[in-house]
Amino acid sequence: MVTTTYTPSPPSTELQDAPPAYDSMTQPGDLDIRLVAQPSTRELLVSLVPPTEPKPAGEKKTGRAPVDLCLVIDVSGSMDTEAPVPGKQDKNETTGLSVLDVVKHATRTIIESMGDDDRIAVVTFSDSAEIVAPLTLMNKANRTKVWSTIEGLRTRGMTNLWDGLKTGMNVVTGNTPSQAPVSPVSSTPSWTPPPAVQLSASSDRSSWLRALGLDKNIQLSPQPSQEPKTEPESRIKAPGVDDTLSTPSAPKDQRLSAVFILTDGQPNIDPPRGHIPMLKSYLDALPSDAPNFTISTFGFGYNLDSRLLDEIANVGQGMYGFIPDSGMVGTVFVHALANLLSTWATGCVLDIEVVTKDPNADAKVKVLGAFPVTYSSWGANIRLGDLQYGQSRDVVILLPSGCFGSAAIHTVNISAKYSPHTHSDREFPSLTTESLQLNHEVGNSVILQHHAYRLSFICAVSKIFLGLKKTSTTCPVTKSEFEQSISNYLNNSTLKGYEPSQALTTDITSQVILGLEPEHWNRWGMHYLPSLARSHQRQQCLNFKDEGLQVYGRNSTIFISTRDRIDQTFDSLPPPKPSLKDRAVYRPGSNSAATYSPVATMAMYRSCSAPCFAGWCYVDTENGRTRVSDLRRGTLMQKVLTAIRVHKQQSDQSAPLDIAPILAVVNRALGYSTSVILAVSLPASDLRDLLTVLPQDTVLVDDEINNPAKVYVLPFTRATYGRFVPALNAIVAFAHNKGFEGVLFQSVEVNVEPEDVEKMVHLCTGVGKAFDAHTFQQALPDNAVSQVYLTGRTCPWNTLAIWNASKLARTGFLLTSETNTPPNSSAIEEAPTIALHQKLFPGQSRAILVQFEAKDGWGTVWTDPARAEWHARKMASKDTSAAAHISNIGLAGSVTIVEHIQINGDTT
Repeated sequence: MVTTTYTPSPPSTELQDAPPAYDSMTQPGDLDIRLVAQPSTRELLVSLVPPTEPKPAGEKKTGRAPVDLCLVIDVSGSMDTEAPVPGKQDKNETTGLSVLDVVKHATRTIIESMGDDDRIAVVTFSDSAEIVAPLTLMNKANRTKVWSTIEGLRTRGMTNLWDGLKTGMNVVTGNTPSQAPVSPVSSTPSWTPPPAVQLSASSDRSSWLRALGLDKNIQLSPQPSQEPKTEPESRIKAPGVDDTLSTPSAPKDQRLSAVFILTDGQPNIDPPRGHIPMLKSYLDALPSDAPNFTISTFGFGYNLDSRLLDEIANVGQGMYGFIPDSGMVGTVFVHALANLLSTWATGCVLDIEVVTKDPNADAKVKVLGAFPVTYSSWGANIRLGDLQYGQSRDVVILLPSGCFGSAAIHTVNISAKYSPHTHSDREFPSLTTESLQLNHEVGNSVILQHHAYRLSFICAVSKIFLGLKKTSTTCPVTKSEFEQSISNYLNNSTLKGYEPSQALTTDITSQVILGLEPEHWNRWGMHYLPSLARSHQRQQCLNFKDEGLQVYGRNSTIFISTRDRIDQTFDSLPPPKPSLKDRAVYRPGSNSAATYSPVATMAMYRSCSAPCFAGWCYVDTENGRTRVSDLRRGTLMQKVLTAIRVHKQQSDQSAPLDIAPILAVVNRALGYSTSVILAVSLPASDLRDLLTVLPQDTVLVDDEINNPAKVYVLPFTRATYGRFVPALNAIVAFAHNKGFEGVLFQSVEVNVEPEDVEKMVHLCTGVGKAFDAHTFQQALPDNAVSQVYLTGRTCPWNTLAIWNASKLARTGFLLTSETNTPPNSSAIEEAPTIALHQKLFPGQSRAILVQFEAKDGWGTVWTDPARAEWHARKMASKDTSAAAHISNIGLAGSVTIVEHIQINGDTT
């Protein structure tokens, strides 16, 4: 193995697709290339092994590299959302902290964890981007001043992600305007372009370079009565910042540069050509002497464009961290910063060259792991990015069969080009080379198989998103299909005894497979999977939670010590000032505002386990305390109240009440819901008879009822409640106030299986079962979604429908369905309610109609001719009534979508 200093040769003019040519000078180096080949599978494992720790004092270079870090923070209005203490959301208390408050604390942790020769900049973005602190040395005085600036940040506006990203890149590359004044808490951008801009040419290239702020021919005119400033952009002075130490001691070639972006939403201001094309154009246009930098993205919450954030991280050679709740903010940022501070070399590129003696032979290679790869006739060029102290980077390549054995007809050369921070001049990267030899070949390698497993998992996740449409709400791959794609490794007996493989399997068979399920995919699965895959690809631990990630960095003393030190800093710093202290916060099921309870320590926002629990822990269920390890599907269903209306037809008030079907549906409902409420409109004698046969703990609902019960009875009369809408809303209010998460409306004559309720209960604002009389649009594959326009025949009916109680309680069902129904027609309270919710709460109000394998014939056969005629008239008026109700609330012509899903068998 040879390590050299690399000097690039001029591009070849004879062969466009030629292997890389190196004109190099040998020098001592610290990177090892280790090879393991498995001829039976034609796989080659290439392991790049950097030093385990910085050189000790007395050698040429000591310590870690100083960093230039730009934090790009979303301050759009949604960042003002409350950040409850993880695990305590059910208590009627509030810490008064917003998401932005917790992010401020994480930012302060980063500031306090930096050395005197590190520099930090802060950019915020909402409608536009603002530099609130330029690159500033983190000496003691500057830490205090920059934190004071950050502490004053306030939320406002929209989510202009591109402007934030571009401004952050401008900061680390020195492309910000030199006249830029810095305003710590300004509501407008902190600098404005000077009025006179002159271009040397008017070409299209100049236009987009100018749009990016990179055109070298742009002449900046000085402000009136000012002399042009010549100092570098990194020295733009923030208010109160000590400028006597603004020049770092380490030269830029020995510094690390990075951009960290945090957002909690999807961009709603997009660049003309899209984020990724603009980002690539920006990077391509950078001058050769611009500092190398990585871009890492972090998404908070569930309303994210994780595909975009992951693509930005991929192009920027950084990480994508998914932060599902406030409890993960600390652990993700702590690990991200520890990885950055543990970086040994940047810009690593791996070349795999296959030299063949036979020009007609197959010399193509395949690289596992969804890396950025350029394939050529001579092999492949793989861009790996940064290398961390003590953590190898392992790549598996599938080679042609002629590369192995004593009779090999191909020679395989491996070259790694990289720029250690210890190198005095990173203009000429170091080069380490190795060639595949016969002694590298083994019959069976558990290490190679593990990395093939890891990289195949990454490929399987990558394929999910390749054909995924941005508007899709379901995973295009089923659990069984995903497991099948990596089944050779899941069932590999050799890997079952290898710790890193065991840990990876634990994550896959628990969190990953769970995240693919329809009820979890759209909420967190589509965000969690790319984040986990990116960490495995770059072999960096990004949290304390995922077991498979804990194998990374554990051999790096600098990573472990840095991570632990930042952990302690996060916990020990005083909590930020609560910005929501004086804002009323209401919890589901409570009529009173949450009590303000200040947080004592921010350690509660650095959760190591997040929503996961050890198997020996106990949880409370409807059947008592249960071990977590003993939980099975359906054990922890949401608190659901089943509501059943009991009344007589106007024409048969004197007929005896048939109690048997009522008692039967109540007993069935108790099997799939927490409690049942009967909305009863009956003569007094019938009500007495009904109460005698209901369960013993049945109670009548009145103002004094406080104790929970299995069955509630709500008496009502048409004079009190009208036809039906006020009665429905009385039930909705009751469910919300009692803390039920869902309310299931069900007609007496309808049967439903408990497993069908389980599949429906977690989905959305309103989800109903499809009956024969529905107009149901079937999608081709099982569980795929058909999106149809809302009508009276395509939306869920309260014949059998589950509603999210807290969401429905925002409006209740609309009285227009009571007062605006044509004579002899069917009212349809579901349609205008769904339409209004999708108008008021876009993105939060999914309506779903589910068709199960076993169809329900409700409404198709009636033995009573009068009932059959009434039912036919009701079905015929569904569409006209729905249209009248929607028009009456001013939403005629608006687009309301219902998702139709067919579920066959146990596929969810």
